Amino acid sequence: IGFGFKDAHINSIICKAIKQNPSMRLVIMDYDGNDSIDINKYNELFGQPINHKITIINGKFSDFVNNYPVNTTYLQNEKL
Repeated sequence: IGFGFKDAHINSIICKAIKQNPSMRLVIMDYDGNDSIDINKYNELFGQPINHKITIINGKFSDFVNNYPVNTTYLQNEKL
């Protein structure tokens, strides 16, 4: 949360993890005040076209949180 892809060392770790871990999924909240996403920026960053493992959402993180479904698994476990 809150990473802007400006640190090359961390970027390389994220890119390696996406390539090596078949079950890893990455969700990117891309909000710069525009109504569009610069997909070329992410294609360059990851060194390949964006695939099914990476989801890019144009919006504020607060919008994502407010619209994300609640995982009731943890709520049920807390009641036990």
